[in-house]
Amino acid sequence: MEANLGAGRGSYIWGRSVHNTRIERLWYDVTRGYNTKWKNLFIDLELYYGLVPENPTHIWLLHLLFLPSINQDTQDWAQAWNLHVIELSDETDCSLRDLFFFGLVRHSLRSLGWASQAQDDEHLPSDEVAAYGVDWELMDDRHMMEHLLVNNPQDWADHNPFTPPLPSQPDRLSYVECEPPDTSLPAEAAELLLAQLRASSHFNFPSRSMDVCKLIWTEALMICGGLHGVYTHGV
Repeated sequence: MEANLGAGRGSYIWGRSVHNTRIERLWYDVTRGYNTKWKNLFIDLELYYGLVPENPTHIWLLHLLFLPSINQDTQDWAQAWNLHVIELSDETDCSLRDLFFFGLVRHSLRSLGWASQAQDDEHLPSDEVAAYGVDWELMDDRHMMEHLLVNNPQDWADHNPFTPPLPSQPDRLSYVECEPPDTSLPAEAAELLLAQLRASSHFNFPSRSMDVCKLIWTEALMICGGLHGVYTHGV
């Protein structure tokens, strides 16, 4: 964003997301909407159903079994979110999808190239950059702030809007490498596993019911145990 629009304009919010309370508000709704049920499922699988988080094969199996259902939950939630009506202080209440659509009608299609030409060359004041994205009403919402601080324990001091503003860009950016989990089972074994789960008379696979997901996990572990013996030892 800064490469396209120029430095010092507030085009990108550097630092932790706690300084962008708008996205924190969205994360709160995501957590409440569908994320918590999956988190609780994985905790239950670890406590009672043999999931070992340190085992990369178990992580691979989680991805194989539940990632499509999680993605579907995400798409359904996003669609409902975009259709829900929000209150607007200066115009008629409408949905986020309507805001996007009528924004295109009013302003036509835009791009980074258009924005870079439309902006003048003067940089924003540092105090405006530091306050960009802060939803001041959210600061008074106890439930939202509790959610923010519980999920960002490292930011107890940083959430205070009166602390000194962050520099436009940190000296070091955080980087988390997310490698796809691996397994000793070949691709044809994974297809055989999925076929057996779909053919099961005990449940419908895939499923977004947490009780059914526990049955799926238990059955999948048992099937994988047999497949591992077949493909690694030839028995």
